[in-house]
Amino acid sequence: MRNTANELDKEKSRTQDLKQKQQQLQNQYQSLLSNEQQLLAANDRLKTSLELLNDELSIARTDLQRQQEESRGNLEQNRQQWKDEKNELEKEISELEKKLKGNEEKSRKLEKEYKKKSKKNKEEIGDLKDRMQVLEAREEQLKLEKDSVKKHLEFENEKIKRQFEKFRKKQHRFKSVLDGSQGTGVAFIPNTSSPVPFNSTLDQDRQQRDIITVRERLEELEENQKHISDLLANSERPTGDLSIS
Repeated sequence: MRNTANELDKEKSRTQDLKQKQQQLQNQYQSLLSNEQQLLAANDRLKTSLELLNDELSIARTDLQRQQEESRGNLEQNRQQWKDEKNELEKEISELEKKLKGNEEKSRKLEKEYKKKSKKNKEEIGDLKDRMQVLEAREEQLKLEKDSVKKHLEFENEKIKRQFEKFRKKQHRFKSVLDGSQGTGVAFIPNTSSPVPFNSTLDQDRQQRDIITVRERLEELEENQKHISDLLANSERPTGDLSIS
């Protein structure tokens, strides 16, 4: 009996343990079932997210492909445009180089001509300076000649005035004597007591010759004076008005 009771107790104890284990397993199962449902729900959500991501990826891939095609088109267009611009720039560079070469050649010619003209101008300037010096010397000489001619002219004028005054006095005296002889009807006979002995006809001839000589001298002096005045006028002109030959 005692052994049976012990066995029953043991059996009860094992049964109790089994019930506890069963309860634990039941709890674990419920937990696993709950976890499984959560995982399924999460899996569904992940599937939905994956589908959305796939859709977005497809859209992104399509956009990327479209952008790549557009980029390739733009790149090709830009490449052609760059090629055209490059050709145009190369053409412009070639034209500019050609123009630059022409300008350099023209510049060399102009420089050569300038040096030639500059040399010629220097020679002409030197020649002009020499001529200016000659003209200045001539001008100085003309001034000296002018002063000399003026002095000579003044001297000649004074001399002619004195001669003319002397001649006028002689003419007046001769006229007085002639008028006196015509009034008395007799000719003066020269004698030792006469203050001015002369023959009337000879004196008249001599007076006529003197008058002609004085007139010729006056005309000659007037001609010389005119010539001298022209020379003086030319010498008094500015240096710039003188012609250089």
